[in-house]
Amino acid sequence: MSDEMNARIAEVKDQLLHWQQAKAELPRAREKLTEETHRLHRLEACIEELEQQIHALETFSFTSLVESLTGGKQRKLDERRAELAEFEPQLQEALTAFQEVEKQVAELEAAVTEGAGAEAAFRAACQEKERAILSRGDEQSQKLAAVVQEFEAVSTVLRAAQKAQEIGRQLGKNLESLDRAVRNAKHNKRLAGNNIGAIGRVMNQAVAGMAPKSATQPVVDGLRRFVRELGELPLSDHHDDVDLARIRAELEVFQTRLTAELATLMNWEDIQTLPVQQQLQVAMSHLKDWIADLTAQAAAVEQQRNDLIETA
Repeated sequence: MSDEMNARIAEVKDQLLHWQQAKAELPRAREKLTEETHRLHRLEACIEELEQQIHALETFSFTSLVESLTGGKQRKLDERRAELAEFEPQLQEALTAFQEVEKQVAELEAAVTEGAGAEAAFRAACQEKERAILSRGDEQSQKLAAVVQEFEAVSTVLRAAQKAQEIGRQLGKNLESLDRAVRNAKHNKRLAGNNIGAIGRVMNQAVAGMAPKSATQPVVDGLRRFVRELGELPLSDHHDDVDLARIRAELEVFQTRLTAELATLMNWEDIQTLPVQQQLQVAMSHLKDWIADLTAQAAAVEQQRNDLIETA
């Protein structure tokens, strides 16, 4: 294999590791800088207050006059000056610590900015060598091809699960909106029942029912998409496949019912969103765990893939 390719991979890998380390250390360094800033400000505030008290005692002021009359002026001055002397080395130490952390943060931020393309560069270098290895058709080539196929398979499922998760999040928001619309409509219908005249009551009740009907369509669409996305996932490969399959079936029943009611007059007073919300929460919890497992699996396979490329 070309020494030039290997040298390029080694170079960009070092850049990538440096970038990853800087990126990992930066949040803590920024947190430390905030702590040092607050410490410095507190010391500066204490020193400023002491200096003001000393100035008030040294100059002709009401404070100075009162302390002179009571005979405690010099004692107060000595005490404040002693306190000020104790604070000065603390201030210098805090200032030095602040400057050091500030410099560290600046260096880490520069490293993160400069190495922003390291990940893409490493991936490009590995892909170039990967193509060269796969074109050979030898034993290493076949082994790498199998790992690449495994990575693509895991990544495909991971993307599908993430898509289902995003649709589920939006569905949850739509269910909450429907729940609020139904509660408000019931309240408005009770108010409408107090109106005088049969025609007025019918009209007001019809208006009261428009909000939940409008809020139901996004839930129907969301349920349809969520059920479809769950159906696209290879649930048989997941250890919680029975729960997800059952939940998918129950959500599909609810979606069918809502669709039928939208096509007619829609008896929104009978809509109970809580069971559906609970089922959705369970499904989302399963998806979250599954996505975490798939992410770890994809990372492990990708590392295996990179190791094969680097050592071939």
